[in-house]
Amino acid sequence: MIFHLVSDEKIINMTMTMFDIALPSQNMFICFCNKKKECYIPKYINETSSVYFFDIAIDRWDLVISDEDKIVIHYLNKEKQFFINKYVPREIKIYWIIWGADLFNNILENRGYKIYAKCNSVRNLKYYLKKITNINYFRTISTVRFIRKRIKYVLTTTIKKDDPYIKKLRLPKSIRFKEFFYYPIDYILGDDLKDKSVICSSKNILCGNSASFTNNHEYVIKELARIGISDYSVKMPLSYGGSEEYIYVIEKKGKKVFGRQFEVIKSFLPLNEYNIILQHSPICVYGNWRPEAFGNILIVLYLGAKVYFSKYNQHFYALSDMGLRIFTLETAQHCDFFQPLSCDEQAQNREILKKKYSFDRLLSIIQHLF
Repeated sequence: MIFHLVSDEKIINMTMTMFDIALPSQNMFICFCNKKKECYIPKYINETSSVYFFDIAIDRWDLVISDEDKIVIHYLNKEKQFFINKYVPREIKIYWIIWGADLFNNILENRGYKIYAKCNSVRNLKYYLKKITNINYFRTISTVRFIRKRIKYVLTTTIKKDDPYIKKLRLPKSIRFKEFFYYPIDYILGDDLKDKSVICSSKNILCGNSASFTNNHEYVIKELARIGISDYSVKMPLSYGGSEEYIYVIEKKGKKVFGRQFEVIKSFLPLNEYNIILQHSPICVYGNWRPEAFGNILIVLYLGAKVYFSKYNQHFYALSDMGLRIFTLETAQHCDFFQPLSCDEQAQNREILKKKYSFDRLLSIIQHLF
């Protein structure tokens, strides 16, 4: 049996489908929740016979984990570390699938990896006090110790074991880094987008995917102001993540710089409506300094959009090495910023994605790993 330690997040239903197709009747998904005194009502995850809700408050586990079983961590946090240390025998193979924030925000940032631009409004007094006192660094010591002692496989899309910041963690040589991805292109496109292409005549620049602070929205606004947006409109999806205060700041600053040409998307749109926005966004900008928004990135690249990354984002270098035609925000100039990809470049990007991130290839990876 494969025990998946998951959180109640949007991605988990697709994850359950992938593993159940690849390895039927071999998966149990343990969803960490806090029921307290009321019955827990899942926000995203579907309740099925293979889903077990682990009540963090009660902290009780009745199932036996044998030597033949495997543990898969989907997003590493303190609750899952505690569960493994308490209930999982040391000889069990443990796989950690990196989500992004669990590695970069919770570990690597505290060891020097920069994920926020200096102009980011998240950098408030509380943030600087934590940096000065180095509190977060000491909080991650136990997590790094856990990784060294318990993790056997690290599954990742773009992170390499020889990355300088990974080397700083001094992980044992026994830990193996393997390829994995959550977003098979034919699955996330669905019937609605698989035969569609971006409309190059549209005058929209789509920036980021959420109100997450690591989208570095103010940094993107600053760079777009430097480049000049001509008669284009800037659209920023801010429908989840972040905070109300942060969303207010971004909207205010965007309006100040671009006026009526700036629009924030605050509502969580139905998929078909959001897909229309993607189709009408021939230019997409991602100001993240850490890997993030990978599903969105795959979709817009498939559709043929011209995609700009920050030069600090590892996605840029990993995807460039695959042969994808992508660009850096910091080096962009007005004279070529709006020039669309050629038909050949669009076709090349699409073929690479279909080959590299197909559903069949992901099933093969899962079967090989587990």
